Amino acid sequence: MTEQDKIVLTFIKFKYNKETEYADWQSQIHVLLSEMFFGVPQYKTLMYDISDGSDFRAIFNKVSIDYYITGEFKNDETIRLNLQVFKRDVGLVYLRQIENIEGHIEQLILAIRKEIANYFQDTLLLETVQLKGLPSGMNTTKIYLKANKLANEWTFDSVQKALDLYDQIISKEPYFSNAYHGRYKCLFFLAGRGFIPAKTTYRSISDEVGVIMQGKLKGNKELFLYQALATMFGELEWAKAYELLKEGLKGSMNASEAYQILSLFWYCLKKYDQALDALDYAEEFEPLSESIELMRADILISSGNIKEAHLFLISLFKNNKYSIAILDSLILTSFLKNDGDGMARYGKKLESLLDPSSALTPRLGLWYTFSQQETALQHWREFYLYFNEQNNSNGYIEHTLLNEHAVTKNVQKSKPFFQKAWSERSSIIFLLTDPILEYLRSTKFYQEALEQIKFPELIEERKITILSDTKEQYSLNPDRLLYVKADRNYCTLYSYNNFRVKTKLLRSSFANLTRQLSELPFIQVHRSYLVNLQIQYNLLNKGRDKFLQSPKYDYEIPLSRTFKAFDKLQIK
Repeated sequence: MTEQDKIVLTFIKFKYNKETEYADWQSQIHVLLSEMFFGVPQYKTLMYDISDGSDFRAIFNKVSIDYYITGEFKNDETIRLNLQVFKRDVGLVYLRQIENIEGHIEQLILAIRKEIANYFQDTLLLETVQLKGLPSGMNTTKIYLKANKLANEWTFDSVQKALDLYDQIISKEPYFSNAYHGRYKCLFFLAGRGFIPAKTTYRSISDEVGVIMQGKLKGNKELFLYQALATMFGELEWAKAYELLKEGLKGSMNASEAYQILSLFWYCLKKYDQALDALDYAEEFEPLSESIELMRADILISSGNIKEAHLFLISLFKNNKYSIAILDSLILTSFLKNDGDGMARYGKKLESLLDPSSALTPRLGLWYTFSQQETALQHWREFYLYFNEQNNSNGYIEHTLLNEHAVTKNVQKSKPFFQKAWSERSSIIFLLTDPILEYLRSTKFYQEALEQIKFPELIEERKITILSDTKEQYSLNPDRLLYVKADRNYCTLYSYNNFRVKTKLLRSSFANLTRQLSELPFIQVHRSYLVNLQIQYNLLNKGRDKFLQSPKYDYEIPLSRTFKAFDKLQIK
């Protein structure tokens, strides 16, 4: 295997006979295999299952890889895997069944690692496998899953502990890319909340990622995503960050994480529809993720849909009554609804969950200021002393005090804290998006801060509304609509948004859609297809049939044999 060979390893189809252990078993296998030198995406990331006969070319068109390794795990009398290796432009090049009679997952994983290393004649990987013997995966798995759990509690103490665990994994497994993702998420949280110096942290992340991408994780384009965030919040170079995001998404194996970061980008730009759309994509790959749902709530809050956000958070809280992050958000929505009783109810619950020695959350401070002035003042003093003793960073104090002054909307008292936080690049997301700072938006110092951001030149979204035969309304940007395909009483609209093709099925006649798009640059090229005239095509001849092929978006459209208006098409 050469350095140029890029491989993705994913086992999509699982069959296991103990339903209660299914998720945990799947997670263990995922982490165990992540210790190899290959990119290991999340479950269902590529949305293809080779064992069901899907076209392997679709995978190679989707991501820039040379090999795709997949298979089907089964556990009946024995635990076994049908291993399959696919090569770009060739197809299936290797098929092998591997099993472990005693049913030991670790032994099976070790056999898989050796089999793949042997196939690619990878001396370095073979030596690594031999030196390790049994993978440290079971222990690594426990540490990794514990780190993830701590990280998702989103308090200073829990995230700091998670960061320590991710660093522990990296020191033992330097090629385990998922641990780097966890590490950077923790650092962004700590810097973003002002727990650690933000400017220097963002700079060190960007530098560290550059070194890693040239060494341990060479060619891992996913790490561009974290360089993008560091560039966005540390340097305020959002145009550059957008280009890094595009590169990161092209090579991203962890689609859920990639689309969450893209959603954050749109969220900070106040492009709420695009932010929610990116989260929808993320949720396809990681259903029932609390972090995704909390981001959705944040977007609803910032876009002014407070009641909807509050009800959504209550539904999340019913499923997890011990979530510090959900309670923190419920205090905010209660405040925005001027519901003091709600703030007290959720505040008391949050108090009971926090370790007495841990720093309080900003929203808990919001409740104290709203209803308990003396308690609030006492905690501000404790915060100040705590952070001066710990790391000489007072970014968190600025963040929390801005919450306090939002209660009285005191612009003059808020100004020094806002300016200091901005200059230190602390709490940038909060400063840009939080609705409680609405009273600052029109001030001169706030506008001067915004002028420092180098925004990307994004085309303003224009919208049209399509009306189906059943009166369903569907809004979209017509410039992003690639083509329309008709099938009896239904039409499917194919549009490109957030770096991927999205489909929408409407109950509508083809004539109805054609009529509604008649004033736009679309043309009927077949009895069942309308295409966008602004897209460049290649003309393909397949026997007597002709097709329009889009090299940029990777699709083919059949042409009617009677079609003559080639002069209207952009054909290369």
